Amino acid sequence: MENYKLFKDGKNIGYVTSGGYSPTLKKTIGLALVKTDLSSIGTELEIEIRGKLLKTIVVSTPFYRNV
Repeated sequence: MENYKLFKDGKNIGYVTSGGYSPTLKKTIGLALVKTDLSSIGTELEIEIRGKLLKTIVVSTPFYRNV
């Protein structure tokens, strides 16, 4: 899941550096390079996968808490 483009308001603002499905979280997760002003937690972005734009959201890492 590398090199997928990220968009905000129709503008290409970055790309995925790594990602995939997390069986533990039961969702797809990834890391990406984006401009600093768009990296705030809660920022909504879109990712282009196979020609479709899908909504995504910036979250903090790690993606889970080790209890």
